[in-house]
Amino acid sequence: MQRKQNPARYFFALAAIAATTLCANPAWSLSTGEYRLHNHPDGNAASPLYGLRLDGLLGDGIHTFNFDAADEGAAMFMSFDGEMLRIHGTAWGGLDGGSAYVSPQLWSIDMTYTTIVGIATDGIGDIGADSGVGIITAVNDPATTFNLVSYAGGHSNALFVGDEDGSGHRGFDGISGWGWLNYFVNGGDSSQHVASSDFLFTAQPVPLPAGLWLLASGFLSLVFIRRTAS
Repeated sequence: MQRKQNPARYFFALAAIAATTLCANPAWSLSTGEYRLHNHPDGNAASPLYGLRLDGLLGDGIHTFNFDAADEGAAMFMSFDGEMLRIHGTAWGGLDGGSAYVSPQLWSIDMTYTTIVGIATDGIGDIGADSGVGIITAVNDPATTFNLVSYAGGHSNALFVGDEDGSGHRGFDGISGWGWLNYFVNGGDSSQHVASSDFLFTAQPVPLPAGLWLLASGFLSLVFIRRTAS
């Protein structure tokens, strides 16, 4: 007599494998999906902390944008589908007054890179120098808007995302992004570049919603029960 298999046994085994696959996110890799972005990874960075710096954007001085000021409405994300990489959301900041911002405000940021050279063995994603375009806008003053364009300068690419040489970037052991920008400065054109104009952030995967995981689990369970019953 043929022994009937226990469908629950296979379901739980498959669920364990799936959970391991979904949760696995080695520091050196960049998987497709959504990431929450956080500030500059260097532990020695002085306040106000930031994930984007655009000096001279609103006139002379240091201008930075805080990705972690959740109480002020900041929430920055990175989406990667294997072909395009998008950095988007809101950040809090403006003119850096030394230890705090001078008249800070909430900014909307949206930039897309369309040329992904590839993810190297060390996990660094090389983003094409001429492929990035975007915009930064003051949320409460939409007329205050600046175009953003990628810039490589003396570097091989405009943006790198991953874990530098598998040992972290600026002391951060995990996924970070760093790269350079051009933008309209004081009525100038997009070809202008200020040395301190760059992204510098860390990235954490956004977990799969619990409801979606339960739906997937239920579907897999039905599939295995049907197969074992047939």
